[in-house]
Amino acid sequence: MKTLFFSEFSDWNLINFLKFRQMEDNWSADKQKEHGTYTKTLGKIAGSESSEYRSMAVSALKIFPEILNTRAVNDFWQDVEKLNRRNKINNSKVGVDVGEWEFSAKATATKTIGDRCRSARINQSILNGLLEYNLDDNQVKDIRVPFLQFAGTNGQLLIEDLMEGFYVVLPGPKFELPTKLKSIGKLKTCIGVIKLVMEMYVKTCKTIENVETSHTDFDDIFDVDDTVKSITHNKYNHICKPWWTPKKSNNP
Repeated sequence: MKTLFFSEFSDWNLINFLKFRQMEDNWSADKQKEHGTYTKTLGKIAGSESSEYRSMAVSALKIFPEILNTRAVNDFWQDVEKLNRRNKINNSKVGVDVGEWEFSAKATATKTIGDRCRSARINQSILNGLLEYNLDDNQVKDIRVPFLQFAGTNGQLLIEDLMEGFYVVLPGPKFELPTKLKSIGKLKTCIGVIKLVMEMYVKTCKTIENVETSHTDFDDIFDVDDTVKSITHNKYNHICKPWWTPKKSNNP
């Protein structure tokens, strides 16, 4: 594998090489391959009499066996393995929609109202999808769909919920994006609102993840009743499918 380490780095040792390689596009995350690239490249440089870096390569190869089993190298590969496992888990998870935001650059009063209605309909569908999980009454209390509406530089947090059989969009705090340095203080409110929305999304995702992972293959093996467990939370019977349908494409 090609690497720029030996041309851009002057302190040649294994741990520096690995940290540099981790930032390159062709990083393999494979211990044997990366160590092999390191020693093979050093061997080529050391065998070239015309190379001005020959002595550096010889020295690096000489100390390689000593560095190979040091704590720094072992800790590095342990961190790589943890990251690989985490990425594997994340890639295997099915994504869950938790909310759709609305953005409008050229906003008018009519368009802003229309966009809000459209967002409410879309987020109703998202809310329905979340409520169709097998949640209990305590879990379903936290299932709401927050979303942001941006109209030009103005924005507002909105939260859609199913309350006593009605879909309700609750208004949240408003904010304004700063356009001049003297109004930079407005950015704090904006960031605070976005942070609140993201925290709500994280909480919803954790709830759904717990529901998904609570069912295992052993449940299928030892399920005596062999029946599908019905959803019993108090909002399930109030779920209504959206009355609207997507616009048909004009294309034939």
